[in-house]
Amino acid sequence: MSRKGSNGGTPKPFIVDADAHYFEPLEEIIRYLPEPWKRRVAKQSPRNLLPNSMGDREVAGRIRRDNVSYPLNPMSPAEVPAAMKFLGVDVSILVSQRLITFGANPVKDLAVALANAYIDYMLDQVVDPDRGIYALVVAPTQHPRKAAELIRRVAGEKAVPGICLMTDRLEPPMGDDIYHPIYEAALDTDLPIVFHGGGAGLTDLGIRGFQRFISTHTLGFQFFNVVQATSLLEQGIPEKYPGLKIVFQECGLFWAAGLMARLDASYRKRREEMPLFKKLPSDYMREWYYTNQPLEEPKDPRHLQPVFEMIDAERTLMYASDYPHWDFDPPRVIQDLPFLSAEAKQNILGNTARKVYKLRGKC
Repeated sequence: MSRKGSNGGTPKPFIVDADAHYFEPLEEIIRYLPEPWKRRVAKQSPRNLLPNSMGDREVAGRIRRDNVSYPLNPMSPAEVPAAMKFLGVDVSILVSQRLITFGANPVKDLAVALANAYIDYMLDQVVDPDRGIYALVVAPTQHPRKAAELIRRVAGEKAVPGICLMTDRLEPPMGDDIYHPIYEAALDTDLPIVFHGGGAGLTDLGIRGFQRFISTHTLGFQFFNVVQATSLLEQGIPEKYPGLKIVFQECGLFWAAGLMARLDASYRKRREEMPLFKKLPSDYMREWYYTNQPLEEPKDPRHLQPVFEMIDAERTLMYASDYPHWDFDPPRVIQDLPFLSAEAKQNILGNTARKVYKLRGKC
């Protein structure tokens, strides 16, 4: 789908941002918490509830976003359209900034309360499908049964097109059968599961010695998604839940191509360890969906092409900006790729996301 440009000439592509971050005010979320949690957390530091990752993401304040309050202050609902206009996108699917390290909170009841309060705040004050503003519901993986209840509670909301699982520090990983209630709820409600890469400090993995955020950014995001993808495949989730839509985001693409090749090689030697499989692991991974950000930047840009081909990007890839983070990708990271056809670019920029998320508002 495309529309005429303002000058009536070159068509303007329809663009869906599948991963835009909203830095929600914690005090607003607290308003939606039930007691006793509202009273208990009202005066706590956000770091006590939701720890941050290692390093200085904003480089001592030199990374700025003049059209939104982030990173110095939480954002307001009015800033979302401003960010969309800056990027030139038609639809923005918001992901919680506060809950990125959600998996690190060990208190089950608090995790459930925060997840419910977050989506209630977003539905009440932020989202507006008629203006192209949607939000993923963050599932509290600490309590899968309660997570399933939350998913079913909000599944009928037009503004909630999918379920977000924050991947960092999840133990056990997401192939484990304790998470089956979440997958059953996703199938029952026909909502995609979105595994969002986490950038936790590598020290949280018992890996000591790294000194800079560049290490976490390079390794952390893709590591946690590799862990979750491998666990899903090892435990046969694609065969146990056929039709379950799975999306991996915020960890680039090269990890997926590499994992496909490594798992295929191992599977050919150890098929008995994946008895449910009817085809190669890479075949299942090509039935999943991915987002670009942060798209790798090889010295030779032509090296991107085989990776796109391995994941069947024309059909499986969705554009994501990760705005307003310091390393966001504007739409031109897809628009400028010379090896993609015009049809492939439009699929990646908007058509695939519209299908996967069944967007029912502004299109």
